[in-house]
Amino acid sequence: MVLVIGVALVAALIARHSGSRAEARTLALIATLALGLRVVGTAIIYHITSPVHVEGVWLNDEASYFLATESMMPWPWDRTLPMGLDHLGGNGYLGLTTAISLLEGRVDAEAFRMADTIFGTIVVVLCFWLAQSFFGRKAGVAAGLAAAVWPDLVFWSATMLRDTLCSLVVVGIWWALWTSTRERWWRTACMVLLGLVVLETLREYLAGAAAVGVAAWLVYPVIRRQRARVLAGAALGVVALGAVVGGLQARRIDEATHELFYRQTVTRMETLHLLYHDPPPPDAPVPPVQLPFRPGAAIALPDPGSGWLLTGLVVDSAQPGVVTVSLSDNTSRTVPLADVVLLQDAHIPPLQLFSWVLPDMLSVFAGLPTTDEAPSVAWIGAALAWDALLVVALAGLLRGRPSARAWLYPLCVVIGTVAALSAIPGAPGNAERHRATQTLPLLIVFATGVLVSSRARAVALGGRPVNSPTSRPSSASTAVASTSRSER
Repeated sequence: MVLVIGVALVAALIARHSGSRAEARTLALIATLALGLRVVGTAIIYHITSPVHVEGVWLNDEASYFLATESMMPWPWDRTLPMGLDHLGGNGYLGLTTAISLLEGRVDAEAFRMADTIFGTIVVVLCFWLAQSFFGRKAGVAAGLAAAVWPDLVFWSATMLRDTLCSLVVVGIWWALWTSTRERWWRTACMVLLGLVVLETLREYLAGAAAVGVAAWLVYPVIRRQRARVLAGAALGVVALGAVVGGLQARRIDEATHELFYRQTVTRMETLHLLYHDPPPPDAPVPPVQLPFRPGAAIALPDPGSGWLLTGLVVDSAQPGVVTVSLSDNTSRTVPLADVVLLQDAHIPPLQLFSWVLPDMLSVFAGLPTTDEAPSVAWIGAALAWDALLVVALAGLLRGRPSARAWLYPLCVVIGTVAALSAIPGAPGNAERHRATQTLPLLIVFATGVLVSSRARAVALGGRPVNSPTSRPSSASTAVASTSRSER
């Protein structure tokens, strides 16, 4: 049922926004290829995982969403999530899986995967239209085919995760901004606001990056009309205002710093497989604990010389005067209570916040693990392919030269994603999920700029569309003639 509804939705989208019958036929073929590959991917995953789990659930995050959805049925409006899954409360993807379960009358992992295949197919269609808008028909076809067959996008679209929904919303906001008109500004505003709200429920940092990109898109026409002296004065004013606000909000900044350090700690412990432990048997005696150093509490061991903190989690605090801790350097110790500080009370050296940035960037750009686990050829290959695409996308921007307003939003999303992955460590596979689904479609669109001929530079394509929001001049002469259009 989900697949049938999704196919009808994709067909309606192509029919509604295609500029010609030829474009609609091309898009239909590309969408069929994209959807076919993703459906085959879901079948392969189900075949591999069904002997292990009857529902075909595979990854830990898939299990979390499946169990959370199952706990909400059959009447989700008067139920609460069980302990251990309450972090998914208010999650947009959980709302989607719950709605699908109500529609199907049961919790079905394959139905969730089919929804993600549809989202991935729509992303392919939007990539076609965006590339065609910036660089012409040939670039649109290239972007559509690349997004349809790119292994990372096919793989993550075949799983039961929120990542493909993030991808759809990110690209959808960009498409809504680019195709906006004064007459239909309300449609753009509704789509953008809805997209930002959904991103807020999925990933906060991504919602922030997208919001900055939307703001940059809105203020760019005003900024480009100002003199350099006015812009310099405004920049100084923003810096001064930021300094004043920072001084007034020192306590909140300190809390945010500790929150970042806490996330770095627990994420690193998770990659070391030291975050979760099996619960004790129901009939086991409950050992006494020394509050607040209960098992699972985040702690720090300050270095007497440098003041730097070695962070970790309490494993056992039943023995008086000492606690046993697992640390982020993959060691375990039993230390006196006097040497231990709760992480939220520790003084964090500013430089230590950045001490993991370089290793994390190696994970983002090279696919290397931040712990002592063995490197994975798959993650290294995916990271290097992303690096190569980034270089080609930059070359496409230089050759195609779309207007600055075209790339401000995707630039904010890419920078925000890389910055978040560099600030908060994680396994290379986790970095790959964020990097691939949130930035790959954006880079694919700009990479097609290398196909623009030297006589038909896409600087001429920065104007507002004439016939439809997805069509642009297809010939060099028409493209050159469009130079009189105002820059978007």
